[in-house]
Amino acid sequence: MCDDTLSARFRQTGLKLTAPRRAVIALLENRRSGHLSAEEIHGALSAEGVTVNLSSVYRTLNLLAGLGLLHRMYLSESHAHFEIEHEEEIHLVCAVCGSVAEPRLLGRSSLKQSLGQLAREHGFKPTRFQVKVEGKCRRCASGEKQRKGGKRVGHSI
Repeated sequence: MCDDTLSARFRQTGLKLTAPRRAVIALLENRRSGHLSAEEIHGALSAEGVTVNLSSVYRTLNLLAGLGLLHRMYLSESHAHFEIEHEEEIHLVCAVCGSVAEPRLLGRSSLKQSLGQLAREHGFKPTRFQVKVEGKCRRCASGEKQRKGGKRVGHSI
């Protein structure tokens, strides 16, 4: 069986797996879902009692992204979020509250086929794709309808 963990893929690069790198990689592997910023990773490591400088977290994330092991994305905020690479992903980003949903395409190949066809028409060979759709989540859209009716409703994430 092939070991396709982030740490195994990093070891294949031949670079040294230092303690800060090991801590960041372990956290990312344990939280495979979600999009974490450097500050969130640093805070989570600190909460676990792991001492790593924020600058080391940034350097590790940038190294992993540069190696193609992590994906760096800018969602609804001005800072980057990181996640382990996936072949394909869609992000539904709420422009009001900043929540992010990441539906999978399981059994829905028409979008993937359409993007592949579009790429081929432009002489481009895709290796992965990411789609970012901005709008309003169900709760924010519902709150907007309620505000129009005279009520003001907010929510926190």
